[in-house]
Amino acid sequence: SSPHFARGRRERSMASDDAPPPKVSKELAHAAEDDWHRSVRDAAKHRAVAQMENYDGFKNMVSVAHLRPWHAENLKDHSGPAPPAFAFAADGTHAGPSKNPGMTTYSSLGRPDARDAFAPPENSMQFDKTWRRRCVSLPARWRYLGLMRDEDVDKVFAVDITGATLGEIAEALAEGFERVSNDAANDDDGETQEKRNHAEPNPRDEELVPENNSSTWRGVSESDQDAVASSVVRLLDRVRRAGRFDLARRLISGKHKKALAKLFDALETRRALSSEEETAPPPSVDALREAFGVC
Repeated sequence: SSPHFARGRRERSMASDDAPPPKVSKELAHAAEDDWHRSVRDAAKHRAVAQMENYDGFKNMVSVAHLRPWHAENLKDHSGPAPPAFAFAADGTHAGPSKNPGMTTYSSLGRPDARDAFAPPENSMQFDKTWRRRCVSLPARWRYLGLMRDEDVDKVFAVDITGATLGEIAEALAEGFERVSNDAANDDDGETQEKRNHAEPNPRDEELVPENNSSTWRGVSESDQDAVASSVVRLLDRVRRAGRFDLARRLISGKHKKALAKLFDALETRRALSSEEETAPPPSVDALREAFGVC
């Protein structure tokens, strides 16, 4: 090749080496930032729904989803997944969000505070959150149902009730009423205190059961079996007025239907033995059997 063409190639090669790198437009940078903001907010929405947060909790989680703790060195960029800002305190230490109403508060010893272990739910979301997270044992569910007044039941299940929740309520009522009846029978025989002194404590059964409220259920003494039976019947009567109840009762599992049948048998036996006449008698057990579809 001639020297003229060789010199031209060298000049073009030097010009390409000295060329500045391609510029990234501000529009592209803003688009990438907007896409990241959109992704973290969408993740916060899904997380809030999964945690069954109320409206304020949902709004707060989404509004701070793009924030990151200042002291976390590994979170100074957007290269990896970042935990939500509400999971950290001002000093950068881990600290969860404030508890919603209806959840358990803990004392400095780490045990449930008996004074405010439970609170009546204000809406269906608070009920579901406490029922799923804190009422993990049947005694805890019995205690939680005992705090709910008729108006609380109507408010919580005004829209709908699921078959799973209906079955779990039936199971908790059956186990709780059987336990109350057995305790009353043992008290009559004078055996309860002796058994309690020799029985080993079961921490799962004691979970979230406030000691100062252990003798009352829906405003009546648990030692009065007739009053407790009437309260259980009235609670079931309020539950059967829930939204979409007819669909929910068809979705009750066989295990929960057996628990309902056992509960209705115990209630009928208790009502038959009762000699007191109530001024406002609750609905008949037969009517509840028919409503719940239990033979």
